[in-house]
Amino acid sequence: MDPKNRRNEELQELIEQEKRIQDEIVRLKSEAIACLVKDMEIFPEREIKRRFLTYLDFGASFSSDDISAVKQEIAKAIPGIVSEATACLNQESRWAAGKDFIGPGKSLAENAELWECMQPLEAMVVAILKKYDFPKQDLTYKMPTWFIDHTYMPSISEKYWQLIHDLEDVRKQVNELNQRILRDQLTKKWDLA
Repeated sequence: MDPKNRRNEELQELIEQEKRIQDEIVRLKSEAIACLVKDMEIFPEREIKRRFLTYLDFGASFSSDDISAVKQEIAKAIPGIVSEATACLNQESRWAAGKDFIGPGKSLAENAELWECMQPLEAMVVAILKKYDFPKQDLTYKMPTWFIDHTYMPSISEKYWQLIHDLEDVRKQVNELNQRILRDQLTKKWDLA
């Protein structure tokens, strides 16, 4: 087989491999977002209740009306927060930003640009904690590490990081092959002149 044809076939195979990886990232993204949405919907009440039960003296001073008011605020705010976060998480560029991360990648939070999407959720919970004078009002939303509707986010995260690594590897191979093809074309051009 002619080396030119072999390289073109190799290039085509690499481009198809890159497309398959990108398609798998999109599929994984959908799965991750569905899982995160379910967690975001219950996170504020879960986190505030955890703090309510952690600080016993504070919890004892909290009235039933205060608890009802907190629950109502969460119920009112969460649909907008989840919608905003979902729109943010659906941005392809945020998932592609993982290519800049160096490391093993155990959590989606390691993709800082992607995880920025969780800031409105954090801000909403912190605002409620402050409004009701909860002790310790700082908060960082962490990726769930348990099953949510048969989905395990740590597995999704590990697959994501492996796909990002694979995608970068394929892109590097495509670039190297394109350079070899161009070098061959320039050599031929030189020799024919």
